Amino acid sequence: MSPGVTNAEPRLVDGTTLNFINEGRALAQVLASRWRPGASRLWCYNLHYFDFLKDEAVAEGLQDKLAFELMASWCQCNPLATTDAWDPYPISLRVVNWIKYLHRVKLRGGDIPPWVFESLGLQINALEMTVEHHLRANHLFKNAVALFFSGTFFAGCDADRWRKKGFNLLSIELKAQFLEDGGHVERTPTYHALCIEDCLDCLNLAQAMPDVAPTVLRESLVATVIKGINCLRAMTLPDGSLAGFSDTAPGIAPGTEQLLEYAKCLAVLCPQRSGDDLALIELQDSGYYGYRRGSEHLLMDCGPMGVSYQPGHAHCDLLSFEWVLGAKKIIVDSGVFDYVDSPERQYCRSTAAHNTVMVDGQEQGEIWSAFRLGRRPNNYRAEVSVGEEGSCHLSGGHDAYAYLPGGVVHQRKIERFFDQGLVVSDELTGSGQHLAVTRFHFAAPYQLLERDGVLWLWEPDKGAVIKITFSSDLLVSITEADCFPAFGCRQRVAALELEWRGRLPASWKCCFEVLQQNVAVEAATVAISDLAKRGEC
Repeated sequence: MSPGVTNAEPRLVDGTTLNFINEGRALAQVLASRWRPGASRLWCYNLHYFDFLKDEAVAEGLQDKLAFELMASWCQCNPLATTDAWDPYPISLRVVNWIKYLHRVKLRGGDIPPWVFESLGLQINALEMTVEHHLRANHLFKNAVALFFSGTFFAGCDADRWRKKGFNLLSIELKAQFLEDGGHVERTPTYHALCIEDCLDCLNLAQAMPDVAPTVLRESLVATVIKGINCLRAMTLPDGSLAGFSDTAPGIAPGTEQLLEYAKCLAVLCPQRSGDDLALIELQDSGYYGYRRGSEHLLMDCGPMGVSYQPGHAHCDLLSFEWVLGAKKIIVDSGVFDYVDSPERQYCRSTAAHNTVMVDGQEQGEIWSAFRLGRRPNNYRAEVSVGEEGSCHLSGGHDAYAYLPGGVVHQRKIERFFDQGLVVSDELTGSGQHLAVTRFHFAAPYQLLERDGVLWLWEPDKGAVIKITFSSDLLVSITEADCFPAFGCRQRVAALELEWRGRLPASWKCCFEVLQQNVAVEAATVAISDLAKRGEC
């Protein structure tokens, strides 16, 4: 078997600190608390995943003694049905991580204590009884992967049953959870990447044990990986990070290049990415549209808010986009801070947190609690094309506000003229009096400066990089907003609000003129003096 993907950044730092979702806790304190550290549920879930067994130092056998000590401590402190530890999702990840680790130990000729196998058997039996058919989506996929792994790692009647259940679930869910364009049905780049890693792990196992893995499964996994990685490339920015839509955060899933290398090790050859020429992105099933051109990348969301039966990771981000210019992020998604029903969680999922239009102060979808969605749009459309002299044109629309008096429909056009700039045109059709606010959130450390009625996007120590103009009938506000570039990390970033009020139909535009060279703008003309102040992770 190929070694698979290891964690680039250690979860178990120097053997003394556990670091999950950008929060470190002393290992000694976690053990003293009997694996109940009083952290958030997401942190505790990560603790019970045992993802740190994929750290390079552990994978190379440098900390086998510590690894088995932690397994033993977990078994002692977490009897059957313990909260969090025995939930089916953590069981699924932990079982696979333990099996992968034990396989590496066996390859090194190491000894495995018998109690490890006994504990695994208990965990797998518990998982078999609690498969998450009610949640479906990536949870059910993880359950299927764990059962398949367990059935191939062990031998006997139980193993045959686990393997058969895992195979049947995988066969069903590979068809149900991956769209025709290769995207994962939840439309979240992070979970898409995680599911592709799962597919590669299963393929790795199936190739190593062809006698227990039918050919049809291997073929299905290969086809899913090829289309899935091609889709993932479209959602990967020039710096290797994933576009930040719908609960996507760095450091959770392996990078696209890591997955490509893993696929190559398994003789799965994915199509080569185009070079510096303009390449259009049109993922109609996933709902992502945009373009790549050298170190520039723009991606817009105009598709379903997740999947109808599991909208837990859905955000109100229709017609929102991220823009990378010269390999630097310019316009960004506000990210994700946590997975609890907090003010930050509500904000991250809100329309105001995204680079789109909010009408009458209403959300595009009825978000509530941490993972719930009620009312949602039913119709959306988008397309992308090449215009004259190689310009790129995106257009889209949705009916999220059609329930409002007057039947409001939002339509947006994004035009990129590569020798000039980016033009974002918004139109609201319908009737009646309404209020609309267009928002743009800029990456740190960019600042917005105003001088003599002209607005500039300014890069500290370098000068203005973009000149911003807009329709004359808009009320313009330079402000700042929260941005969460990773779990548990908060920044204050520059934001622009364009307010329109009146009777529909109406349209307006905002133009971002890319300057050929930086323009000096006096810092004394900053419209809001504290824009430069921002929090750090």
